Parts: sequence; structure tokens; C-alpha cells
Amino acid sequence: MPDEPGVWEVRLGLYATQQQAEEIKERITGLVCPDPGRAPPCPVPWSVSLLPLSGAGAEEGAYRELVEQARIEQCAEPARIEQRAEWARTEQRAEPARTEQCAESAQQEHGEESAQKDQGAGGT
Repeated sequence: MPDEPGVWEVRLGLYATQQQAEEIKERITGLVCPDPGRAPPCPVPWSVSLLPLSGAGAEEGAYRELVEQARIEQCAEPARIEQRAEWARTEQRAEPARTEQCAESAQQEHGEESAQKDQGAGGT
């Protein structure tokens, strides 16, 4: 039985800004069609689209783990911790507890680092 051609979908979820997503889409387009000036038809016909997913659709759908990973990684960035804490305070979102946990964790880490630096600098 020969391998019959059909439509296949390759999915790639990104947690990015619109500009970052568009840049990545262009890079993918370059992989699929390295010579855009070439005359048709393409040996492998293809199409690409960029669709924004947000809110409950992204968090409950196929990209739930991606959204959670992005949140975890954002907690690891000290500058983002304060930004998220401020956002939670001003918007009164449901995430303040998580944001405060991230902030407390970062303060503990930075407090330990500062204490270690102080000890090293003082020679004790």
C-alpha cells in the first residue's frame, strides 16, 4: 500500500508577544519555503497561520502545560515578580496568592544571596 498524501498539521504553541510570534512564523515560513521566488507549484503544498489564544481557551486547551510553564518561568525572574505583584494588587486578580508566593520565594533567595555576599565581603 503506497503512502498516500493527505493533510497533516504540525502544531507549535508559543507563549510570546505578537511581535515574537510573527517573527517565529516568518522563520518557520523560511524553513518550509527556502526559495520564495521559486515558481509554483511547491513540491509539498503548505499553508501557515498565526492564531492568538488567550484566557480560558489557552489555559484549558492543548496548551495548558505551556501556560503553566510560562507562569513558573516568570516567577523565576525577579523583575517580573514585582510587576506581577503590582498587577495583582491593582487589578485585584485571582492570582495574588501565587504572586505573593513568587515574591516571597525571590526575597528569600535574594536575601540569602545578599547575606552570603555580606559574609564574603566582611571576611567572616
